Amino acid sequence: MYLQGVQDALDSPEADISPPQLEAFMGLEQEDNDEENWGCAASKNSQELAASSPSSPTSPLGGIIDELSIEVAEGTDRCYRRLMNQFDAWLVEQGLMEEGATIFSRPTHEEAPAFIIAWIMQLCDVRNPDGSFKRSDEYTRTFSHAMKMRSSATYGFSRIPQVGNTPWAQANEQWVGNPSISYQVTRYMVSLKRRKFRDGGLHTMSSRAITSSDIRKLYDFNNSEGRDIILPYSGSTPRSEKEWGGPRARLLVHAVVTLAFVCLLRVDEVLKLQFEDITQHPGDRLQIILPFRKNSQFGGIKPFDLWPFPPENQALCPVRALARWVAASNLTSGHLFRAPGSNDRAPNPVQDTPITSSKFIELFRNNLIDVGIDPTIYAGHRYANGEDGPRISTI
Repeated sequence: MYLQGVQDALDSPEADISPPQLEAFMGLEQEDNDEENWGCAASKNSQELAASSPSSPTSPLGGIIDELSIEVAEGTDRCYRRLMNQFDAWLVEQGLMEEGATIFSRPTHEEAPAFIIAWIMQLCDVRNPDGSFKRSDEYTRTFSHAMKMRSSATYGFSRIPQVGNTPWAQANEQWVGNPSISYQVTRYMVSLKRRKFRDGGLHTMSSRAITSSDIRKLYDFNNSEGRDIILPYSGSTPRSEKEWGGPRARLLVHAVVTLAFVCLLRVDEVLKLQFEDITQHPGDRLQIILPFRKNSQFGGIKPFDLWPFPPENQALCPVRALARWVAASNLTSGHLFRAPGSNDRAPNPVQDTPITSSKFIELFRNNLIDVGIDPTIYAGHRYANGEDGPRISTI
């Protein structure tokens, strides 16, 4: 039996689940996955997948309503649909579905929960869906990726066949509801998490926090030995191979880090700031009003009022850091944080495009290497409260 491995995983003691664990795992196991964090691009078949579903809206009004009813960010929607396409392609490749068909249709296949488990197992588990074990040198994806796969399936079944988040159950000799939030899939995810933890693939702490001490180290390094001196552009400014960026790149990194650190903002929220979001008031007070926040998508975002820190804490001061970056960038409108040009030239004032999260993280990690901090444990995704105050953490 091809799906013997699925049954073996569900029969394993690791799949035993208590009521609290069931409550924690049921529903949409969704992380804060934006387009930059996933590194996803839009799939060219995204719209084809929705159009191929029998339950897709057929009237222009229905299409508009469906488009405006997307409950996740646009980038997340594209990423989910990319994974949904991969799921369909995998089922066809395994001979579990006919070419051109989609699992996200009505009536929902009664083996859909097993298919979801098998798909995740193929990429993320030590066992294969047929029950065999992967080689010790064979790469498996992380538990975080497994949750993304499950979230995409939950999302796909809730939107395209429009079964919502109703738990999978049998009614009138027919299976109905969302198979991705079935008891079987939930038990499997619990068992997979336990195996990942046992094998060292899941850590109790998913990240190391950046502290005020780390930021001071970055500040001291970036402002020593002439690294903060902006030289006139001469066509090709020589730079040591050890230098990953010039003064403008370092000022950009420090401005973003201090602002996110003090205000507990996500990096992508800081990078999307525009000049019109910042108002300077008498007494050196800066007021920042975010037009959008991941956790406040329906308005009601309170402004951030910032004053210059005392001189002894200037390394942590976002007001000083912003002033230095604005002066160095020569920007006066549009997006505040744009990538410096080649040879650390000022950003192009005409190209109003913010620096991407992935590019910023690259610069940030290079700066961490400068001061001897391991950069691999930082993703710059969100800020939380550490032992000595706000801190940066990763998924």
